[in-house]
Formats: sequence, structure tokens, C-alpha cells
Amino acid sequence: MTDDIDRACEDEEWFRSQSLDNRDVAASILPFTGECYNCESPIEIGSFCNTDCRDDYDLREKQNKQRV
Repeated sequence: MTDDIDRACEDEEWFRSQSLDNRDVAASILPFTGECYNCESPIEIGSFCNTDCRDDYDLREKQNKQRV
């Protein structure tokens, strides 16, 4: 029989695993090219011109990994 502490630990582990799955890994490992990796707009720093482009790129990459 599980008690409240066991359920809380299970919830915490689930939230942690979801956070790790959803983190923005792409922006931290993509080399700087001067262009947004999603829309190819010129940028001065980073890998994406805005968070929408980053999110689109991350979603597409996740989908591509699931297809393999």
C-alpha cells in the first residue's frame, strides 16, 4: 500500500523525466552559423532568431527521432 510520500516521490520522478525530455538540447549543441537553424534568417548570436523557431526546430527533431 502506497502512502502520500510514495505518491509524491513517483510524481516528482515523472515530472523530472518530462522536464528532461522537453529541455532545449538543440540550442546548446548547435554550432553558430549566423543563420537561424529553422528559418535561415540572419542572426548575430545563438542558433535561433526567436523561441518559436527554436520550438519548431526541436519539435521537428523529436519527430524525426521517433521515425527512426
